[in-house]
Amino acid sequence: AGYSRDDEREADQFGFQYSYAAGFNPYNLLITMSKLNDLDQSKKASYGIFSSHPEPEARVARQQTYLKEKGVTPVATARADGNAVVAEGGWSYTISRSAGGNKPRYRGYMLAGALFRVGQQPNLSPDRFIVLEEGDNAVVYYDDWRVFVFYPSDTEGMDLSVMELATQETGAFRAWAAQRGKAAVGAVGRADARAAALLADVGP
Repeated sequence: AGYSRDDEREADQFGFQYSYAAGFNPYNLLITMSKLNDLDQSKKASYGIFSSHPEPEARVARQQTYLKEKGVTPVATARADGNAVVAEGGWSYTISRSAGGNKPRYRGYMLAGALFRVGQQPNLSPDRFIVLEEGDNAVVYYDDWRVFVFYPSDTEGMDLSVMELATQETGAFRAWAAQRGKAAVGAVGRADARAAALLADVGP
């Protein structure tokens, strides 16, 4: 390749910074690096034209560091049992099935990033989550933000249609929004109390 590993590391960092600033899902590059790592592990050898790139495991770790530095929440965690857990505060959501060509951890990353962006919207409201049927799938949206996709394979072993499952599970996302809203109100209240205390100290 025409670039050094240091060049590639710098490109990874700037790629995260620019995509974050542009409003994309902040987990997108972590998904990309994780898939490269999966490819590397499956081949258990140098992967040809990519051999001059930084090691995928190191690239994954750096993307995770960038997410922490930005304070991106909810946080998606891949568990040893293969499941993914998306969590924030006392709220959590577990993804245990692969679907749409993605493992649970990738679906968890997508969900966590989508909820992060939803959480940045003004006047966050649980009532703005909706479920739409798209082909064989059911897609959860917050306004026009695509939050999560449910596939027919998600319903295996259940007496539910994919739309019924998505509608049921959307309750968890509404609970997340309600918790986020309460936390925001609490933060404003604490800030107002601090401001009032400062004014009282200053006096008339």
